[in-house]
Amino acid sequence: MKYQVGIKIYNSFEVEADSEEEAEEIVRELSLESTLRDSDFNITYVEEIKERSIVDEMVEDLLNLHYEKKSK
Repeated sequence: MKYQVGIKIYNSFEVEADSEEEAEEIVRELSLESTLRDSDFNITYVEEIKERSIVDEMVEDLLNLHYEKKSK
């Protein structure tokens, strides 16, 4: 069986900046490793993954492609 496990990641950062916007930008530019170091996380849900149709798979692939392009 396969399961989908959702998590929430909690972390905070102390940065020096001239404005809230600059502080936010500094944190957004941190590496993935820096962002996750010393973070705390909680599992929010666990759901069994049911058999999926080819349409479901195609929609998920399109959404993933959209979010990948958006994050670049």
